[in-house]
Amino acid sequence: MRSLCALGIIAALGACGGGGGFPDANPIDSPPPTSTFTLDWSVNDAASQPIACDKIGAISVTVLAHNRAYEGGTTEVFTCASGRGQSQALPPGTYDFDFQLGSSGGMLATAPAQHGVERVAGQNTHLMPLTVTVDASAGLALTIATTVAGGNCAAQPGG
Repeated sequence: MRSLCALGIIAALGACGGGGGFPDANPIDSPPPTSTFTLDWSVNDAASQPIACDKIGAISVTVLAHNRAYEGGTTEVFTCASGRGQSQALPPGTYDFDFQLGSSGGMLATAPAQHGVERVAGQNTHLMPLTVTVDASAGLALTIATTVAGGNCAAQPGG
């Protein structure tokens, strides 16, 4: 009985193998398919005249890409002054895109969304070019108040 019990223990230990645990999965045959998109944009003032990004403090064009097959989405950020950007590799599918023009102080403007854009595996999809319109008119008025009688320009004793 003892030898049968010992034999059972040895057989159980031997069945575990050298590494123990579950066998590794087979390696992936090839990476999953991906696709990219390219976007061109321009920035105009309220009079439809081109305006440079740095003139209005615009730093980035942010693309919010949502693959309809998944929850959530992906954010792609491009430098505003470049006027063009290409995304990182993303899964192919049907996408909805939203666009924002941003500055260091927050969002300056949005552009019309593009919905139902098909992205094919292994290809780069060119989105429709954007024109972002920004109201670049502003004014600045400064007032200086001093405690000197007669104001800052009044004659002073001794000079």
